[in-house]
Amino acid sequence: MSTIHKAMAEMEQPQEGGDRRAREAWVARWKGVRWDYVLRFRERREVTQETAMRHLNELRTRLRRESRGVVLLTGLHREPMLHAHGLLKLSRRLRITLLNADEVRYWIQARWRHGEVWSEPFDRTYAPGESISYVCRHPETVDGW
Repeated sequence: MSTIHKAMAEMEQPQEGGDRRAREAWVARWKGVRWDYVLRFRERREVTQETAMRHLNELRTRLRRESRGVVLLTGLHREPMLHAHGLLKLSRRLRITLLNADEVRYWIQARWRHGEVWSEPFDRTYAPGESISYVCRHPETVDGW
């Protein structure tokens, strides 16, 4: 099990009804996607939540412009500092070109100028709904397409 997947398994999610229902809605919407990689983004300097979300939306727009089959689902996490987790589905063309997590990380890093990127292969043996739920930990910060 990867370190990101271990963190997901160990996480304590708030049990507030609204957050739980919102997470479940995101899981239902994205569960059928064949995810390829789990990503983590960290800003180079401290930024506001709005700025971080704008940076992620800019990245998502750029990726979609370069390859229409790319899907990036991201959500911000606040502990221990503001950072983002994401799930990435590559287009068929990119799956042939980007063969492993390092190549994906370098490819994303060239497009994410705001800080560091980590990439791990998506573990299909791990429950996909749990991965999506982890990304959607704070549903108000989730976006994807």
